[in-house]
Amino acid sequence: LLEVILPKYFQNAHLHGIVNNAGVFATFGPDDWCSTEEYLASLNVNTLGAIRVCHNFLPLVKKCKGRVVTMGSTAGRLHGLYVGPYVTAKFAVEAYMDCLRLEMRPFGVSVHILEPGAFKTDLLSEEAQHARVNKIWEKVPSVVKNEYGEQFKENFKVAWQTGVDLVANPNLQWVVDNYVHALFGFWPRLR
Repeated sequence: LLEVILPKYFQNAHLHGIVNNAGVFATFGPDDWCSTEEYLASLNVNTLGAIRVCHNFLPLVKKCKGRVVTMGSTAGRLHGLYVGPYVTAKFAVEAYMDCLRLEMRPFGVSVHILEPGAFKTDLLSEEAQHARVNKIWEKVPSVVKNEYGEQFKENFKVAWQTGVDLVANPNLQWVVDNYVHALFGFWPRLR
């Protein structure tokens, strides 16, 4: 649809910046619990979503030598335990943005990645996280469930939530401030 609309209605338009903020962290647990579909779903939103937006709107950003700002993750630079689909997708989006940064430099377009880490939002509530673990557990083949056992699943939920409670930042304004700086700051950092 965008391929049809953009050329017709935005021939003379300019766009200062693109903000790729879409992200999903819907599946976590041992890789044995994750299907190819979980990986594809994460890649589709976290990686391909940003690529689609860039492909459709970069021509407008190039006209005014603007900026691309993308929500990456610390998980896009450091491996994580029990987060295979998410880490894979975030590594991929960071790699794409690194390539795009070099390719857009001759056009005066700067490309920036935010890597905020965990923040206390409804997505990280105990109820939401337990629901995600239970949802993926329902899909796990019986032989794998028997290998891990119900107690592993319950211990995993408690350990995961404890980790989130320890590291998740409650200050969401920090992320907003970094978006604003990346879009409008005089010398925004690349990461």
